[in-house]
Formats: sequence, structure tokens, C-alpha cells
Amino acid sequence: MKKIGIKYCGGCNENYDRIKLTAEIKNKFADIFIFEQAKCEKSYLCVLVICGCNVQCADISKIKSEKGFLYVSGNNDTARIIETLKEISKEQK
Repeated sequence: MKKIGIKYCGGCNENYDRIKLTAEIKNKFADIFIFEQAKCEKSYLCVLVICGCNVQCADISKIKSEKGFLYVSGNNDTARIIETLKEISKEQK
């Protein structure tokens, strides 16, 4: 299974429950991807950048991603992220 990195911002201006949203996404794709806290200099299939607000200040400069970075700034982004991960999972088959 391919790895999806998760990078959180500092959480100084959270306007939604980031942990709950992340758990929802992880549970939906648990049998397809391995999710782990993104580490510097490590490469991932893609990286979920979980931001508490629209500032999107999380530092991803040293994280590598094959398919790019998927930014989440609120609950409204959940459906978009799920659809994108579905498309990425289809490409992996």
C-alpha cells in the first residue's frame, strides 16, 4: 500500500475539528492507503496538508510528494479531498 503523508499546521486559528476530519478521511481509505505523519525528506504518494484556517501556513518545504499536496482548510474541503483520493487510488490499480 502507498503512503499518504499528513502535515498539520500549528493550529493557532482552528475553525473546525481537524482531528475528526482527518479520522474520517483515514477511515474511508484505510484499506487502500497507509496514512502517517509527514516527515521531512521523506516521499509520499500525496500529502494532506491539514490547516486550521485559510491562511494555510503549514511548512511543507522539505516534504516530497509524487501527486502533490492536498490542502484542507475546513469541513467544506472534505468531499473534494475524498474525490481526489478516490481518483488517485484508481490510478494505483
